[in-house]
Amino acid sequence: MFVQLVHFEVKPGHIDDFLDLFRGNIVGGRQEPGIIRFDLLRSAEEEHSFMMYEVFESEAALEEHRETDHYKATVASLDRHLVRPRSKTYMQLALPELE
Repeated sequence: MFVQLVHFEVKPGHIDDFLDLFRGNIVGGRQEPGIIRFDLLRSAEEEHSFMMYEVFESEAALEEHRETDHYKATVASLDRHLVRPRSKTYMQLALPELE
C-alpha cells in the first residue's frame, strides 16, 4: 500500500468553496478500484487547515488517479482557494503484516 497525505491551508472566506470543489474529487476517487481510503480531514484546532488522507493499492494506482477527470478538475481550481500551494507527504505502512 502507498499513502499520500496532502496538506491545505484554505483562505478565510473560501472554506465552503473549497469543500464544494473537493466533494467531486472524493466521490469520484472513492469509486476508483485502486483507492482503499480517501478522506478529507479538517483540523480540530485550526478551521482553515485540511488534510487529504489517501491510501492506494500502489504507486501506480496514485498515478491512475491523477489521470481522472475529477482529479484534474479539482487541481485546476484549487490554488485560488489556498493561502499557499498544497504540500504532500508520501508514506508506506510501517507494519504491513498487520493489515
